[in-house]
Amino acid sequence: MIKNLSECEAKVLAMAIDTEGSISLTRSGLYYRPYTQFSNTDYRLVDFIKRLVDDNEDKHITDNSNTSKDVHKIEYVVSWTEKEEIIDILEQVIPYLICKKEQAILLREYCLIRQRKIKRKYHSPYEEEEYILYEDIGKLNKRGRYSS
Repeated sequence: MIKNLSECEAKVLAMAIDTEGSISLTRSGLYYRPYTQFSNTDYRLVDFIKRLVDDNEDKHITDNSNTSKDVHKIEYVVSWTEKEEIIDILEQVIPYLICKKEQAILLREYCLIRQRKIKRKYHSPYEEEEYILYEDIGKLNKRGRYSS
């Protein structure tokens, strides 16, 4: 369960997401998967963010170790993938995000649309608006030079 954050805690989380986090919508086969995550090579920092945000003791921190090369440190990751969790987190940090505010607004909108649909019918088909949100988030998250 996502905690209700104080203003200070929400600012800390927003800074963490802006600098070392991800706000994205990926495609997996026929389905779209929303997620928000925080990653770092220091386990203590990832654990701090996890405990700041989430009361769920079952929420695990995973490690993304690159086994093909020994030159990289292990990266620790905590992810939120449930629509309700993502909505709760984003609603608290959107006012304080700087770099990823647009992605957060779009992902929150996507999650709200899907949440409303699922209440009516479990596997509701995607509509044009959801495809557009997916494409817009992808453009904002594209690597390389930013062009307006």
